[in-house]
Parts: sequence; structure tokens; C-alpha cells
Amino acid sequence: MLNATLPLRRIGQPEDVAGAILLLATQEARYLENFWQQFGNSVFIGLLTMVLTVLIASLASFAVSRMRLSKGSLLTNAALLLVWRLAASRLLGRRIE
Repeated sequence: MLNATLPLRRIGQPEDVAGAILLLATQEARYLENFWQQFGNSVFIGLLTMVLTVLIASLASFAVSRMRLSKGSLLTNAALLLVWRLAASRLLGRRIE
């Protein structure tokens, strides 16, 4: 067994976390000048994307449910399976064959 000391033992200490929060709040560093504006823009775009995705999915689901298809549930299940596979391949970072 290797008895090496970890140089990262100070990560997460209360004074380090407080210093990082203070640095973000005061925006003293040059690369943090527009941090809160960029953060707000990212939150806005994320929420807008979420709302549009739910809206489009709801409209598509309503349209498919109103069709008189003999295999309508098969169509919606196939679409759900396709989205699941794409999400799984994104999470795993590789293409699923």
C-alpha cells in the first residue's frame, strides 16, 4: 500500500470557500467583471430552452394522440426510445451502435 500524502487536503476548507464567494461577489478579478451578467444570461437561455422543449413535446404528443392510428402508441414509444438512446450516448460520451 502506498503511504503518500494528498496535496489536495485543503480543498473545501471554510476559509477557501468564503474567499471564493467573496471574490465572486466583489468581481475584483478581470475575468469576473461580467460574471453575474453571464450567469444570468445562461440561466435565462437554459430556462427558455426548457420551456420551448416542453411546449414542442406537448404539442407533438397532442397531435399524435389525436391521430386515428392503429399503432399510435408504437409511434410515441419509438420516439421516446430514440430520445433515450441519444441522451444515453451523450451521457456516456460515445456513440451507441
